[in-house]
Amino acid sequence: MFLIRAVSLFCITNGAALAAPLVDTPVFSSTQVSDLLPAVSTNQRSTWDIFWSCVATIFACTWVSIHPNMPSPKDGRIQIVLQRLELMLWAVMAPGMIIFWAIRQWQHARAYATKYRKYGWTITHGHFLQMGGFVLADGDHDISVLTPSEFNQLLARKEIGFPLISEKEIQDRSKSDGLSSALVVGQTSWFIVQCISRKVQGLTITEIELVTLAFAFLNGIMYFLWWNKPVDVTTCVRIYRLTGAIPHPQAIDLTNDEDSVITATMSVIVSMHMPLSQITAPPMAHPPPIDSSSSIHISLERESRHSLSSSSQRASLSFSSQGRAFLRDYLVVNPVAQLSKYLILAVLFILNRLREIRGELNPASWTEPTRIPTFFPPGGDSNLAYGSHFSISIISIISGLIHCLGWSLTFLSGAEKITWRVSALIISAVPILGLFLHCFLHVFNFVGKFLRKDLWWIFVGIVPIYLLARIALLVVAFLSLRKLPSGAYSVVNWTEYLPHI
Repeated sequence: MFLIRAVSLFCITNGAALAAPLVDTPVFSSTQVSDLLPAVSTNQRSTWDIFWSCVATIFACTWVSIHPNMPSPKDGRIQIVLQRLELMLWAVMAPGMIIFWAIRQWQHARAYATKYRKYGWTITHGHFLQMGGFVLADGDHDISVLTPSEFNQLLARKEIGFPLISEKEIQDRSKSDGLSSALVVGQTSWFIVQCISRKVQGLTITEIELVTLAFAFLNGIMYFLWWNKPVDVTTCVRIYRLTGAIPHPQAIDLTNDEDSVITATMSVIVSMHMPLSQITAPPMAHPPPIDSSSSIHISLERESRHSLSSSSQRASLSFSSQGRAFLRDYLVVNPVAQLSKYLILAVLFILNRLREIRGELNPASWTEPTRIPTFFPPGGDSNLAYGSHFSISIISIISGLIHCLGWSLTFLSGAEKITWRVSALIISAVPILGLFLHCFLHVFNFVGKFLRKDLWWIFVGIVPIYLLARIALLVVAFLSLRKLPSGAYSVVNWTEYLPHI
């Protein structure tokens, strides 16, 4: 991980190299080689300098800055990399949702630190708990990774002792260090300062720099929220069940642990090739009843459950039996519509993931005892949830307005100008709409019960439009590198900011 960060920082540093002769048409396909290579001039930069500086900064904002939850012990390196790539794609396509996830984790980490302050807990402990850092063990057998609610319940019932682990011990398990984090934050901050300075000195800011500036702004917030969260931790801390607390359950089976969303998606694909009458729910283990005074029912049935029930399939995919019948009877039979089937499944997967990021994961659909789900909802405090929605709406609006700063930029064609302006308005208007709806439903809570289905369809309709708008902004930004205005090659004159006589 440190090597990846070092390479990204090296690319960023090279991106700031000073650059090429002043030209009006640095087109990739037809420009001269000298237009793209660094030049001796100290007050010019090349197209490649702009490109690599922005790409490396975006990489730092979407790969290096992501702090995922702990993987399953059975996950290999390829699976871990793929999971991180998915997070990177979400950070590019829907960075606001990743910030929303980080806000929720930060809020609850602070809450856990406050709750267990007498035990010496810090925000780092809170993050470690909700990212799946503690596993319940019975003797030599690991039973299940503990969620925060399960951890609280077992403590209240005195079935476990409080884990005595210091913040330093947790940070020792982390693959990150303060130096690399400071370098990434410093680079993104430097990029922001450069963009502001270019605006002050009347220099041209390119479209790709505006896109990167928005990522850098979000990266600063993300790094603040996850500053105390351990990175790339792969080993859990065992918490042993006290003798005689409850009957000994079975140990974790590491050979049959699949991602719940992938399992649900594949089950839908399989069901489309078989009669609906043959689709049955697998047996589910039921835990013994507990004291009615317990505020939260701990889901220890995960210890012996490794498949989804039919209800959890419906909850995670929102996919009715009529929909499966339609796909089975029409799409599967019609070869021309084969791609449509997988397109629908891809859309369902995306919508499901977005619901998970929003904290709408159905606990009944979680069947993995060896890890916390990628976007596991840490808790259900309504005040914290309201604060999260309000904060992310404001942050997303600011990010959208940064793109709107390119309203008067010089575009190569009218189509690109319209695409940029419309897309910038969309990514600015969507969070405004979300903020309005959330505030309205917060004040008039009873209305939400009657409009729940309508709001869901609004969400389904807005998501593709928002994602397409973000893709369009990225495409236009990179296409603009075909021909940049002459002012884009000038560098900031830093001597203007130095005190002199």
